[in-house]
Amino acid sequence: MSDFNNSNKVSYKLAKRVILATTSLAFGTLLMHQAAFAVDVQNLILSGNSSVSAQTVFANLELKKGQAINDGSINASIASLYSTGLFKNVTITHKGSNVYIVVVENPTIHAVKYTGNQNISSGTLNSAIDLRPGQYFTIGKVDLAVKAIKKKYSDSRYSSVQVSYKLVEVDGQSDVVFTITEGASTTIQKISFVGNSVFSDGDLRSVVSSKEAAIWHVFSGADSYNADKVNFDRELLRRHYLENGYADFSVISAVADLDEDSNKYFITFTIDEGEQYTFGEVDVDSSFSNLPPEDLLPLVRGKSGDVYNALQLNDSITEIRKQASRKGYSFAQVTPIITRNSVDKTIDVIYTLEGGQRVYIDRINIIGNSRTHDQVIRREIELAEGDVFNVDAIEAAKTRLMKTGHFTGIRISTERGSADDRLILNVEVSENATGSVGITGAYSTLHGLVGELSYAETNLLGTGQQLSASLTWSSKERKAFFSFTEPRFMGENLSLGGSMFASLATEKDNSQHLKAGVGTTVGLPVGEFTRVAARYNFTYDQNTTTSTTDYISAFGVNAVFDTTDKLILPTEGFKLEADVEFAGLGGNVKYIRAIGKVEGHFEVIKDIVISGFATAGTVNAWDATTPLRKQDTFFKGGDLVRGFAADGLGPRIGGSTTLANGGTIFAGATIEIRVPLLKDAGIYAAAFGDAGTLYQSSVAGSTSNTNQIRSSIGASLIWESPIGPLRADYAYVLTKNGVDDLEPFKFGLAFRY
Repeated sequence: MSDFNNSNKVSYKLAKRVILATTSLAFGTLLMHQAAFAVDVQNLILSGNSSVSAQTVFANLELKKGQAINDGSINASIASLYSTGLFKNVTITHKGSNVYIVVVENPTIHAVKYTGNQNISSGTLNSAIDLRPGQYFTIGKVDLAVKAIKKKYSDSRYSSVQVSYKLVEVDGQSDVVFTITEGASTTIQKISFVGNSVFSDGDLRSVVSSKEAAIWHVFSGADSYNADKVNFDRELLRRHYLENGYADFSVISAVADLDEDSNKYFITFTIDEGEQYTFGEVDVDSSFSNLPPEDLLPLVRGKSGDVYNALQLNDSITEIRKQASRKGYSFAQVTPIITRNSVDKTIDVIYTLEGGQRVYIDRINIIGNSRTHDQVIRREIELAEGDVFNVDAIEAAKTRLMKTGHFTGIRISTERGSADDRLILNVEVSENATGSVGITGAYSTLHGLVGELSYAETNLLGTGQQLSASLTWSSKERKAFFSFTEPRFMGENLSLGGSMFASLATEKDNSQHLKAGVGTTVGLPVGEFTRVAARYNFTYDQNTTTSTTDYISAFGVNAVFDTTDKLILPTEGFKLEADVEFAGLGGNVKYIRAIGKVEGHFEVIKDIVISGFATAGTVNAWDATTPLRKQDTFFKGGDLVRGFAADGLGPRIGGSTTLANGGTIFAGATIEIRVPLLKDAGIYAAAFGDAGTLYQSSVAGSTSNTNQIRSSIGASLIWESPIGPLRADYAYVLTKNGVDDLEPFKFGLAFRY
């Protein structure tokens, strides 16, 4: 027993000495290490830079004179210098209080060149990449350029393109030379589906973004094979089935086979549809006392017993979050607790609202605007740095930006700011072609060709200013028009515009009129959706046949209430417009004219839109001693009821179809349904019905002077082509007066740039 105790004592003493020795060694090493770094920076010594200034290098160092040298500041300085993209190698060492920075600069780009590009021009490729002469070369930038070039070729049906690059030194700089092996042009010949029974192959082809070869895909490149696009199609199919209740849906495989003889791809999706589910129990749980579940439940889309729809689930989350944001809880979280019941094929959903605090905007970043000035975008966002984040204001800003016509898409995202209650707002825009050269024409057997050549720019030099000019010609009239509008005069939410015109026209009574005029307009918003404008126009009107001259001094007011979602082909919203013009404060022509318009658009089911339009107007002399001139009345035709020529309906002189007398009252209405014919190509078909009347001429002895309704039905073909929108209308007249002038076909094209 004593031997055992003595042995333990010896072991304990030995272990104690080992621990003390190890601790002393470690502590001493640490002290030596700290002592080696316990030196302040006295001198920063730079070498290797030639085109990059020393000031630039020192400004990007975490090491500063007078600061202690340590591993953290050295590593941070190296990372900071690399992040500038100016250097391909950075080394930082120190000896005593001297810090040595040795850099190897990235070369600057002298030129970007291409070899092997037979089917896509160098200029087109340059516009697709972000490499320019004078920039510093980096591997990252060139890798992105290679991907962009491949995508450009893939979109042009060259899916097997190979791209490599090399650097060629030129006078201390480098040419970046891309070598391109284009390969053969390929298209998708056939897209097939295996395992589908609920939806046909045709239904599913309309869902995926890849398309079979067709002439209308020449510009869009939708029929070109791209592996990334096929992967995206897998997701599109999944979304489609989830929106129709098939919660167990899966894509088993997506195989693309290339027939090397024909250079055609055959794509086959093998899928498992699963069974359809319905919503089971649907409820809301809220942790906010001022947002009780009973107030939130009506916001939920998809009720118990409805077919399960993942899109409705996401929409419900969005609506609940919006309501929380309206209460100031912009970061509140909505979590759907989903319970799938595989036996009765139901899905229970409980939306849980919790957490969050009031959040403020730290910074607003504008992204993607290569042409439009930042300020043009910022002025449509009624939020500024320091404001409380408000989701309604964000949605309103997106709508206003889209309605400028400057953009094809707006994406607004957020990220954490400088603190937990601060966020950064990122506004990413996709710019639209805002300039257009338009050619519009119509033909009637009586008037021949009637045409208009127009130029318009709604975002002049990226400033948002609007400029337009037009020339109109026919057998009866020549007219030139010019206008300019500053939408934010002196930086205020006030528009100011001016216009001028000149025309030489042969009236219906064969008298010739030489006219010239100038005008100005001032407009301002009244609320979110309403805008009011006041105008003044002065017109000189000489009847060269009778050698008489009239002077028209007219004031007008226009008010518009507009909730439509976009300028061209709106899918939802209303627009109301009222316009009143008063002539006679100066000049020798006296009248009062009033016109009203209303339109509404409804997406009855996805992509199918019904639109309704109605308009009416009246004009009268307000001084009995000054009768109303015929040219101050209304002349209507195909603009009111399609199928009629310009000035083709309403009161006439005698039994003539060509000599219109104009009317003092008009009214009209249109109903139209628009469906996508080839949505991916931007082609739509529409069917319409028009009805209207023009009557009560101010000229004695007019015929066809009753309020008889004229009507027509017809069809339209609309193409949102890459060079501009084209619309062709064909109308069949149902009711007319015997002296009306008909014109069944009308077309129009505007070239965008």
